Amino acid sequence: MRVGADRQQSDASPGSNAEDRHSIKCTVDSVCLLFFLAARPHMARLPCRLLFVAAVALQFPGGEALHLRRDLGDLQSGKLQTEPAVSDTDQIIAGVRQAAKEFTEQVEVVKQARQAGRGHDEYADDNIAPSLKETPAVSIASEQPTAELVPQIPDQELPLRLLIVDRESDDDSPIPSFVETAEESDVADHVGKELGGSLRTLNETGVVVIDLPSNTTDAELRNLIDDAKRRGGLVEPDHVVKAFDTSRKLSDDPLLPRLWGFDELNVKRAWDLMTTADVSEDNRPVVCVADSGVDYLHPDLKSNIYVNEKELNGTPGVDDDGNGQVDDIFGANMISRSNDPQDDQSHGTHVAGTIGAHGNNGMGVTGVAWRPKIVPCKFIGADGTGSVSAAIRCIDYCVRRGAKVLNHSWGGPAGSVALLRALNRTADSGVVHVAAAGNERTNIDIQEVYPAAYSRTLDNVISVANAKRVGPSGPHSLGLARSSNYGKENVQVACPGTDIESTVPAVYSPAGRYASKSGTSMAAPALSGIIALMLAANPELQPHEIKELVHRSVKEVPALVGKVAWAGIPDARVCVEEALAARGVENTPRPAERASGGSFSLCVSTSVLLLSLSSLLLPM
Repeated sequence: MRVGADRQQSDASPGSNAEDRHSIKCTVDSVCLLFFLAARPHMARLPCRLLFVAAVALQFPGGEALHLRRDLGDLQSGKLQTEPAVSDTDQIIAGVRQAAKEFTEQVEVVKQARQAGRGHDEYADDNIAPSLKETPAVSIASEQPTAELVPQIPDQELPLRLLIVDRESDDDSPIPSFVETAEESDVADHVGKELGGSLRTLNETGVVVIDLPSNTTDAELRNLIDDAKRRGGLVEPDHVVKAFDTSRKLSDDPLLPRLWGFDELNVKRAWDLMTTADVSEDNRPVVCVADSGVDYLHPDLKSNIYVNEKELNGTPGVDDDGNGQVDDIFGANMISRSNDPQDDQSHGTHVAGTIGAHGNNGMGVTGVAWRPKIVPCKFIGADGTGSVSAAIRCIDYCVRRGAKVLNHSWGGPAGSVALLRALNRTADSGVVHVAAAGNERTNIDIQEVYPAAYSRTLDNVISVANAKRVGPSGPHSLGLARSSNYGKENVQVACPGTDIESTVPAVYSPAGRYASKSGTSMAAPALSGIIALMLAANPELQPHEIKELVHRSVKEVPALVGKVAWAGIPDARVCVEEALAARGVENTPRPAERASGGSFSLCVSTSVLLLSLSSLLLPM
């Protein structure tokens, strides 16, 4: 199934009044900036003018202005997936049964691992993770011996699950909102009282989740599905997704020299301008790791975990902050009633370390962002798999916790309208999603992987491939990792993701709580960290602006041309420069300072482009 065709210029259809006001404001801002900077001495230099005009010609072919859509309603018909892959009721039922079967098998795998007491050595061989014992809430300053932790077993009492979103109208005829009325309708009564299930609405993502016991008959499922359809609902089964790492190799080598990707991404030069440690506590960006959980007691992570103070100081067993989760002190767990987001798989802890292991603390590794606020949301189990519905619940939860960046180092081949709507809806809350492209060596323009493939049509989603080092420093030093998925439409950019050193729970690396992993799962968090740096520099950036600035920063890598849409890797320094420039903070490094790996990268904001074109017309 294809997500949709390429973007068309938004000028083809009128925007909303809000967008018109936004355009007017941008024009006024640009004019003000023009008059402010036009008189500056450096603008009189002819080479500077010619360079910027050349950039204008490249960025705005045919004189058309760039405008990225943010609203689902503004996307032309056929550009976005509006129908589920399976719409026939019998097919939906079959999908529900298949998902329940796979989920039950996952639970059995975790149970066997728990009973066998397997440790990290066995896990490296047979892909069965040791896990974590559910422990009472503890202070962030205290530390529980990780080696004593045992597997969390996912809840399985209600294994049959339906996801429902509102169906969109093809014309002006009104369609009732199933989502807005579901909890107060007789459908909720029917599900709870007659079928013994549960119905809940995820308000931040606009998705209704219905859980039913395994003894629900096909006839009961059919009646429920058809009733939801009549009430304006679009129904689909849940799907299984998996984490996207390819390696669990351990390493006792010195850590900092192994962070080779930071040099390729120009991260250290970005730190010269801004880290998340340079802003106040209130302005540190919140980054959600939707994954297998995070070892929130890891010495290189615990100071960056965004502790829920209301729950920490509240009443046990009570949702003190009203966010829908009870006792979510260190994050949330969507697969176990414990709500303990401890990592029993190591994947999420590794991802979190790349994003935000505490920087400049004289310990272990350093995350790209140094001091972000990390919100763990566990929806992937010890066997490395999870469900779309649990992922959507994580998205909903993370938005409630104030996250502006969500990292998704996971995916699956089945598209989901519910997931698509959830991702799109969060743009209104200023949320950017970074998605791993996957590790099947596949062109995902043809065999799509989700949520990565949604990056083609959603302006708040960026898909990331895995780049590896193939030669000495320079434009030819990087190539696409052999395992990495790719696609010049559905994958935007690549980041280093091979042999990446980062944090893991102690049970996986008793020698030092650090390990090397490879995969697009390791590439995506590098970009999430860069975006956190951008938001520290300019908290007002909107998702579509972030995506565009990252795009403009990209340094071309010849081996990535034709493999990813933007044909290269992002430049963290340039991203931070542009974020500061958009806020009105001037920082103009020498051109030589923008060279990295032997290639020259230019990133210019729209206002500066307009200014440069205009300044050429002014008298010398």
